[in-house]
Amino acid sequence: MSDSKTLMDLLIKEHLDLFISVIAEEVPGSDDPDTLDAWLTGIPGRGNIQRDKGRPSSDLQLIVNDLDKLLLGDGRWALELFVGLIIKEQQNFAIAGKLKLLLDFYLSLKKKQSELRANILIEQEERRLHLGPQVENNRRLTLEKLLEPYNFDLKILARECVNMILKKHSLIGFAIPYDSYPFLVNFCERIKIDLGRKNIHPVRAPLDLKPYVMRVDRAISRIMEYKSLLETGDVICPVLVPPSESDITNHFWESIRDKFEDDLKNCFIIFMTGSPDHNFPEGITRLKAPQLDIFDLHEWVRDIGGVLDLPDFVIEIWRNEMERQCRNEDVLEIEEAYHHISMAKDLLNVYPEYEDFISNLLKRSVNFY
Repeated sequence: MSDSKTLMDLLIKEHLDLFISVIAEEVPGSDDPDTLDAWLTGIPGRGNIQRDKGRPSSDLQLIVNDLDKLLLGDGRWALELFVGLIIKEQQNFAIAGKLKLLLDFYLSLKKKQSELRANILIEQEERRLHLGPQVENNRRLTLEKLLEPYNFDLKILARECVNMILKKHSLIGFAIPYDSYPFLVNFCERIKIDLGRKNIHPVRAPLDLKPYVMRVDRAISRIMEYKSLLETGDVICPVLVPPSESDITNHFWESIRDKFEDDLKNCFIIFMTGSPDHNFPEGITRLKAPQLDIFDLHEWVRDIGGVLDLPDFVIEIWRNEMERQCRNEDVLEIEEAYHHISMAKDLLNVYPEYEDFISNLLKRSVNFY
């Protein structure tokens, strides 16, 4: 990349193109020169803006690009006033939210633009080229590990379980009042990794005890098939329980306990997840539901940023975008975090350079939401 092309130049250009595309395709009147004139009203220096009123798409592009270069006396960028007026006009429509998201990203990038120099990318490339093959391989393996959903958060909950499992060679059951298939699968995989035993079998396919999915007697029969596996290693079995039918869950657990009451050579670990108001059977250790907070998001993005040598401003933009995707009012949803991790993993495979990765992450987020 040449000295005249900094990371911020590229990111801002991407966002200008997004502004133009979104306004042209989704804002009524954007192809009308008179409407564009009205949106420019009140912007100092608008007389210096290049126009092409005979071609609406070219006209809008010239306006947006020139406004991006125009810094007003009060320290604001002219494009902020232009887009802000459109948002105000469209405040009762979904397009306002999309433009507000784009504007927030744009202003964040403009704020950081003056702090960057072209040698950021040059220095990063030099460091990358001087890494030895073994160091580069370790970096790749660390990144792959961080991008697995089962390594995200879950540390405190997993530690509590492993502490109890290490003391037993028998049947042990855990109940988590959190009805989520992705969480259950990822948590069981995390327990397998944290136990770190060579003789532990791959996590079994989840059993769903909802009556319309699997009869409880069929689930018990499936469990009995694991007896031979327990002769050679630990077995982890995830189970989804029905919302309210605690009789089904009780029958399932009592049947298993009766059939596996003798000491085993290895651990048979059952994880049940269900709604918070579900009455889990006696004899099962009830754990707390997982709770996601901003530090969990920060820690994950920070650790990946350390491996990729990302600048602080990229980590901040990424973390804020991840929080926006995961937030549902006052709650951060772990399922959305898993979705974000999967999306980030896919994008990093396609765009290993962080300027391309972050711009495409933001672009995909705007289009998705």
